[in-house]
Amino acid sequence: MKTNKTKKYILIGACVILALLVLLSVIALALSKIADKTKEIPELDYDFYNPDYKLDINDYPDYLELDRELHYTNEMRMQKAVTKNNCNEQGRDAVFFYNYIKAIKDGDHKAYNSMLHEEYTEVHGKKDKFTKQMIYNIELEWLGRTEVDSSTDAVTYSLEYCIYRNDGTFRRDIGDGSRKQFITVFYDLSTGEGKIHSLKNEYTVVK
Repeated sequence: MKTNKTKKYILIGACVILALLVLLSVIALALSKIADKTKEIPELDYDFYNPDYKLDINDYPDYLELDRELHYTNEMRMQKAVTKNNCNEQGRDAVFFYNYIKAIKDGDHKAYNSMLHEEYTEVHGKKDKFTKQMIYNIELEWLGRTEVDSSTDAVTYSLEYCIYRNDGTFRRDIGDGSRKQFITVFYDLSTGEGKIHSLKNEYTVVK
């Protein structure tokens, strides 16, 4: 009888180990795919416009005709435009990225830096002063969530946009095209506050 029980426990243990190995293999494969997409980007020589720190977007009617809204594909795979009037009803993800995009459009490097996690700035530093960025075709997509600890969630997104008349003060890895970014935000579960912990650029530029 003991022998049968022992065999049963061994079989259960083997199944658990096998399941864990399969899970680890899937995670490793997913990480390797992201690593391939975000490998070191070569230096590219773009022809940037002259920076204008007094820029007024109303001086560029062509830009005003472009799609300047933030389009967010959420966890339920539903896409919605995120605006000042509806971001609160769409939840913390929409609120965070509405403010993130606003800081970029406003050329507000202080607001931008306030959204960076201290562990990120320790490695990459803070963003220097940049001009108002005329960004458009803004696509945000929810990719996945993990638990960092009992008080912190990590959510990863992809973000892609173009910069009209890019002057290189904010991003020098793109010219007239776009390059997807993978951004991981750490959310404090008690306050709802989010901070960017990781930001990686996809290798390929879309023109």
